[in-house]
Amino acid sequence: MRPVVVKVTSKNQITLPDALMRELGRPSHFKAFVQEGNLVLFSARLATFDEQAKEAGVPPSVLKRAYALTAERRAASAEQRPPAIAAVERDGGS
Repeated sequence: MRPVVVKVTSKNQITLPDALMRELGRPSHFKAFVQEGNLVLFSARLATFDEQAKEAGVPPSVLKRAYALTAERRAASAEQRPPAIAAVERDGGS
C-alpha cells in the first residue's frame, strides 16, 4: 500500500484509513514511539490475565494478587510524598 496522508486534529487525534486498518487486521491498540523525528506505530495486542499467567507459568489468581499488591504499594508510596511533589507527578509536570 502506498503512503497516505493522515490529518491531526486540534486534540492531537488521528484517524487511520480503513484500508490501513484492514491490512493490519484491525488491531485495537498500537505501540508508538518517535524514531529519528518520525512517529512509528506497531499494532499491539493486550494480553489477558490468563494469557499473562500462562506465559509466566503461574495461576491467574497469583498474577492478579501481584498486580493488586503493586497498586497498593504505589498508592501508599504516593501518599507519603510531599503534596507538591505528588501533584507534579500526577499532572506530568505542568
